[in-house]
Amino acid sequence: MDNNFRKYPIDFQEIERYLFKAKKDIRVAKKILEISEEASYKTTYDVMMKITLALIMSYGLRPRSKMGHHMTMVNFAKKTLGKENKLLIKRYVNM
Repeated sequence: MDNNFRKYPIDFQEIERYLFKAKKDIRVAKKILEISEEASYKTTYDVMMKITLALIMSYGLRPRSKMGHHMTMVNFAKKTLGKENKLLIKRYVNM
């Protein structure tokens, strides 16, 4: 484990809450797209962060709150999801 993460007890109910919030926010992003692309984009980015945090937590880890922790999360997703999700990760990195 690198120093960008700390051990965190796996709590599937907490993970489900993050995923539920992400699903709800996806619906919000779709609705506000007609009003503001920028707001929809920001909401979508927040969805990606919630999903990535849920992924990290499922490994019994939590990112440390420090400068660059968002890229730490993106890199974790990149490593974990592998080459078969290369296009998805590329889009995520470019957000």
